[in-house]
Amino acid sequence: MWLIFFIHIFCFLKNITWILPLLIPNNDEEVTDDVNEFTIWKQFLPNPVQPGKTTDVMVKLATPLSQLIKIEVADKMGNRYSRVIQPVPPELRISYIGFGDEYKTVYVWVNNSGKEKLKIKSIFLDDNDISSFTKLSSIKPNSKHCYKIKLKESLKQGEYISIKINSEDDVLSESLIRVFSYFPITSWDGDTREKYGFDSRTLLMGPLKDDKEFEKCKETPWYKIYHVFNDPACEDSKKEKPLGGHAKEIIQENERYRKFDSIHPTSIYLCENQKPFNYFIYGELADVIMVNPYEVAFYGNKPEKDGEFVKLAKLASEPRLLYAIVEAFKDSNEIRKIHRFPTYE
Repeated sequence: MWLIFFIHIFCFLKNITWILPLLIPNNDEEVTDDVNEFTIWKQFLPNPVQPGKTTDVMVKLATPLSQLIKIEVADKMGNRYSRVIQPVPPELRISYIGFGDEYKTVYVWVNNSGKEKLKIKSIFLDDNDISSFTKLSSIKPNSKHCYKIKLKESLKQGEYISIKINSEDDVLSESLIRVFSYFPITSWDGDTREKYGFDSRTLLMGPLKDDKEFEKCKETPWYKIYHVFNDPACEDSKKEKPLGGHAKEIIQENERYRKFDSIHPTSIYLCENQKPFNYFIYGELADVIMVNPYEVAFYGNKPEKDGEFVKLAKLASEPRLLYAIVEAFKDSNEIRKIHRFPTYE
């Protein structure tokens, strides 16, 4: 069992034109861009915010807090917005948001970790009540439910939307997601033979260096995603930085990519270095998260062990898309000793 002590604060704001540094006056601390004893990173997504849309103010805390916290945010005009919150794990949690063909169907997976059945009262997409577009089934204790929502109009790939769930007991859950839907099946060594189920299309592009490369990538097919950063936890170790030391750089790079291209999502890759803690530090800093636990190749464990870590990565990155390398390959390396392909079991 893994005990993860990193705490994440969410605060959703609407119609803010631009957001400046966030303050937590109760602790007399201003959230900076550097890792310290109090915070690891902060992120405003998206920023600036379009009219009628929502931004997710995210702060990754280094230690758990039990006392009330006052969150205060200032916009570019000098206006301040604040709210006092109790840092407790929510009973109602949106664990995944997916999309159907043409982005006209939304799949919202909701978890109820409480001891009582929760009756859902309403579902909102941004400011729009979409409750009538689905069946508002109750969620049993310690279980999850998927709401299939058929919209009147298609969403646009690359836009940010917020999904908010309200129960009749005033239990609330809200998540922000970037509209994108593509689940590739590719091979370890670049095998693209479709008869084995492999996708023949190349998924990743980047990292990109200059504006000229951006102009080329903006015209690429819809399913392509930007590879913004490769394994930040490894880079933290190499450069003797604390875990999370490259978060600021990744956040800035994501902003740069999104500024140039509003269609294609961003991604980062996390390997086995400092896992699973690296998942919970970096797992919310891109639109798509990719992980390879390397439990088979590096440690000689069974594939099920990979699954355990992928499950943790899913928890750390939800409700985002998660791509996992499940080590479904053979390897003649005498150290790894993977002499056959895994069976379907």
